[in-house]
Amino acid sequence: MTENEELCLKVAKLKGLFPVQNTLNDSVNLGTIFINKDASIVSLGNCPESIADAWKLFEEMEKVGVGFSVFNLQHSDNHWSYQVTIYDPVGGPEYSEYHVEGSSVPLAICKAFIAWRESQ
Repeated sequence: MTENEELCLKVAKLKGLFPVQNTLNDSVNLGTIFINKDASIVSLGNCPESIADAWKLFEEMEKVGVGFSVFNLQHSDNHWSYQVTIYDPVGGPEYSEYHVEGSSVPLAICKAFIAWRESQ
């Protein structure tokens, strides 16, 4: 299993989704297809690689009042990475912050979502 597949699986579990078992054809990869508690089929897409799929995670956080920011960082060896900061309100003016870095924006968003949900 690749790192991205592991991250998708972790996101799914944190969202209360279950992987679909492929019992018909081993050559078909169901990777990001899951079912929820109501037995509805749900696709997470490829949140560690697709900005459109990752942005849905931000939208989910926004619905509960969580803010975020994205920064690009240039390192001394001239490579770039992206930092996502999550601001989770915990009451009044206080909030929890989660700083996560990834080699792409979708990857950083996916990792930030995991950090936020694991803290719940």
